[in-house]
Amino acid sequence: SEVAVNAVREEVMALKPEDRHQRMAEFLTEQLAEIMGMDPKDIDPVESLNTIGLDSLMAIELGNKMLMQLGIELPMSVYLEGPNVNNLSRFVCEKLAQSEHESSVLNDLELVDS
Repeated sequence: SEVAVNAVREEVMALKPEDRHQRMAEFLTEQLAEIMGMDPKDIDPVESLNTIGLDSLMAIELGNKMLMQLGIELPMSVYLEGPNVNNLSRFVCEKLAQSEHESSVLNDLELVDS
C-alpha cells in the first residue's frame, strides 16, 4: 500500500517546517494510542513513553508503523531510550527532512547523468 506510506509523509512535508512537528506529534499520539489501547487524550506529549507503558513489543509495532506510513526506519534504541512524543516528533521530522533532501539530491544526480 504505497498510497498509505506517502499520504502521511506528504501531508507532513507539505506543511511549513514549523508546523510539521505539531502534525507529526498528533500522528505519533494516534499511533501510540492505537498500539497501547489508550485514548489519545491520555497520552501526555511531554511524558516519557516508558512511563506511559511502551514496552519493546509495542516499540517494534510503532517502528513498523513508522516504516509503513512514513517510509522511515528508526533504530529500536530510539524508542527504548524513553523519548516523549515531542522529542520523537522532532526527531522524525528531522529524519523526513533529511530523506527528502537525499532523494532530491539523487534526482538531481540522475538528471545530470542522462
